[in-house]
Amino acid sequence: MKISVTTHNRHLKKAINAVCIHNNIPYPYIQDLAALITILIQNGITVPQEVQESAKLTRYAIMTRYPHPRSVVNEEEYQRAIIIAGDVIRWCEGEIRIQKIP
Repeated sequence: MKISVTTHNRHLKKAINAVCIHNNIPYPYIQDLAALITILIQNGITVPQEVQESAKLTRYAIMTRYPHPRSVVNEEEYQRAIIIAGDVIRWCEGEIRIQKIP
C-alpha cells in the first residue's frame, strides 16, 4: 500500500495544480493538498466538500513515506483514500474540461 498511497497523493497534487494552471492561479511547489485546496478557495474556486476531504490524504502519504511502527494505514483507511482520490480526479477533470468547438 505504501507506493499506492504515496502515488495517489502525487497524482492528486498534479490534478489540483492543473486546476490552478487552468484558472491562472499561481501555486507553490508543495505536497500539501490542504494548502493547495486553500489556494483554490482563496481564489474564488468552489471546491466541493468531498474534494476538500482529500486534505487528510497528505497525512497518509507522509505516514507511508516516512514509516513509523504506529503509522500504519489500515485497509478501511486505504479504501476510503481510493474513494476520495476518485472524487478529486473527477472534479479536477470537470474543472479543466475543454469545450469542443462544433
